[in-house]
Amino acid sequence: MKYKALTIIIAVAIIVFLLLAVIVVTNNESYVENEVYDLTITPYVNIKDVSMQNTNFLWEEQNVSSKLNKEIYFTDSSIQDVIDFYSDEDILQYGDWTLKSTKVAATREDPFNVSFGNVKLQNETWGVYIAIKKLDDNAPANTIFGFAKGKWTNVEGCGES
Repeated sequence: MKYKALTIIIAVAIIVFLLLAVIVVTNNESYVENEVYDLTITPYVNIKDVSMQNTNFLWEEQNVSSKLNKEIYFTDSSIQDVIDFYSDEDILQYGDWTLKSTKVAATREDPFNVSFGNVKLQNETWGVYIAIKKLDDNAPANTIFGFAKGKWTNVEGCGES
């Protein structure tokens, strides 16, 4: 009888220990996924100080993971100028980045007017997705762009439909 009770107590203790281990590992993975990244990105040269209340449209349209840190900027530069800046070899070397892809697109209504672009950069297991969008001509700046930074596995699918 004593051995049966002792066996049950040990079995319960092992189960509790395993459950706690799973909880700790799960919480630790979440922490790592959402940690703040301090990746070296050269600031763009022509940033305008403009405030806009809702900038979520930039990320929602481009399949950007919620696990990435995001920063928004405005400029009067063209989409191609921003892409060229972040594709420049000197800029890439500064942060030890590898250029993975660039993209520009136009709307169906006006195929000669580039309205969207992006750049993907990788540095080992880290990545940056730079989303660029042309704004309405009445906006206080012509172009909005932003950095989505984090693990490459979260950056890799950005911009894909």
